[in-house]
Amino acid sequence: MALFTNEELEAWLQYRVNAPTAAIVEQVVAGWLSSATNLASLPAAPPPALKAWAIELAGIAYENPTSMS
Repeated sequence: MALFTNEELEAWLQYRVNAPTAAIVEQVVAGWLSSATNLASLPAAPPPALKAWAIELAGIAYENPTSMS
């Protein structure tokens, strides 16, 4: 899938991430972005805007997996 790397997510969050959790987060983000963009599949090399959204959404999902407010 490769919307982002663990290193990019770590740089955004400014701490180390758990690799298996980051992989699940990427699947969640892919689902959100597929739904929002009406794309059946996301590009293997996402354009900069899509990559930026993916990293930001990944940070949200990683930090707050149950969407608690």
